[in-house]
Amino acid sequence: LWRRRTMGFAHREETLDRERREIGARLSLLSEKAGDAIMLFDRDLNILEANPSASRIYGYTPSEFLQLNAAELREDSGRASAAEQLQIINSTGGRIYESLNRRKDGTVFPVEVSVSLVGTAEDPHYLAIVRDISIRKTARDRLKLTVEVLKLLNEAEDQKQAIGQVLKLVQEHGEFSAVAIRLKEDEDFPYFYTRWFSEDFV
Repeated sequence: LWRRRTMGFAHREETLDRERREIGARLSLLSEKAGDAIMLFDRDLNILEANPSASRIYGYTPSEFLQLNAAELREDSGRASAAEQLQIINSTGGRIYESLNRRKDGTVFPVEVSVSLVGTAEDPHYLAIVRDISIRKTARDRLKLTVEVLKLLNEAEDQKQAIGQVLKLVQEHGEFSAVAIRLKEDEDFPYFYTRWFSEDFV
């Protein structure tokens, strides 16, 4: 009985090892030419494999990736939700979500992440496809800002209110500490509207 159990355990280990090798082989084949970052994580979210695009996007060398955990790729504010997202992935088999990641040089950038649960229940692995959506997000934000500006201009009662509301919007979206506009009056350009500038400056 003991020998049978030992043989059964060894067989399971051999099967798991073979499945891990097969997963790695498939990942290498599929990810070599992909434009998105593709990474394979173990059950503790340590990185086991990363394709060339992952190195290009994040700035880590292949050997450096193997020393990292998924948490180290996340922007600080997104680390708290990692456990909750992992729970959802384990229960549903996968998830697509947007997040903020951090490159090796500290640059924070928006990503779309598609995670799938692979492997077995005894030895779960996670396959993540990460897409840098900086350009998409910038275009989306610009479109949103344009729509909001047009709405404000349409609803404003007079020129000063329209300019004031638009400048407020520009300040909030651009994260400026202060904004102002000057309009020509004869040979001068006096301030027509200011927001958060001191009286001494104006």
